[in-house]
Amino acid sequence: VMAALAAPGGRVRLYRQDDGVGESLPRHLRWHVAARELLGLPPAPTPPWPDYVSSLNCWDRDVVCGMLQRVEEVTGRRWVEAVGRQLHFSEWTLYGLFADEAEHAGHVALTGESLCHSYWDTVPLTADAATDLLSAMPEHDVAYMIGAKSHTPSPVRRAAHRRVFGR
Repeated sequence: VMAALAAPGGRVRLYRQDDGVGESLPRHLRWHVAARELLGLPPAPTPPWPDYVSSLNCWDRDVVCGMLQRVEEVTGRRWVEAVGRQLHFSEWTLYGLFADEAEHAGHVALTGESLCHSYWDTVPLTADAATDLLSAMPEHDVAYMIGAKSHTPSPVRRAAHRRVFGR
């Protein structure tokens, strides 16, 4: 079952939310600029741009190898050095732009479904709010994530999980 979710039709899924990155996500904008430079892609038109950031990503090994080779060719450095020099960087954005634009999605299956119900906010959840979040999880999602930066205590997370999933 997981193989069918991770690689529908034998092609590894790539999460892409069309028009997901705009002025309200300044860090994402910087990640796009850095990734485009590392990959030698021309500057993108005015945002919005696709968002490739998800809590549950699948990567194709051949695409990763091609991406790393491309970074080395473009920068003239080992990929780890080139990436390490970036102050603002997202591995999801680098991989997504490479697979989507450099390879024209030839080796991946594009999808707008992340499969992971996520809470990225920095405000701690209460037990009731966490329960509401988990109760609203779409049926097609197979996981959930409550970000560490929310500082939601572990007992709150566990209590909400038990309330919703019974274990």
